[in-house]
Amino acid sequence: MRTNRLVQVEDMVIQHKPSRTDIHSLPPHTYGAPWTGVVYKIDTRLGSKAAYLVWTPCAPPGYNEEYGIVVLNIHNAYSTYDVIKKTK
Repeated sequence: MRTNRLVQVEDMVIQHKPSRTDIHSLPPHTYGAPWTGVVYKIDTRLGSKAAYLVWTPCAPPGYNEEYGIVVLNIHNAYSTYDVIKKTK
């Protein structure tokens, strides 16, 4: 049985290493390390749910603070994102 990977507020998201095309745009202190973020808001814009995250140590390449990440993109990209659900 697969777990629900649709993120909600207070879930943790881990984004793994970027593709080779993004390596040159990375700050030196973040190369090779995953980015860890916590969802602080879910919003519906243009018919899609978007998750807004607080990232550490910084936001990964391609993350847009104004638009967030489409929730289904996180759900479907198994090799890029790990989702750790908030426990009750």
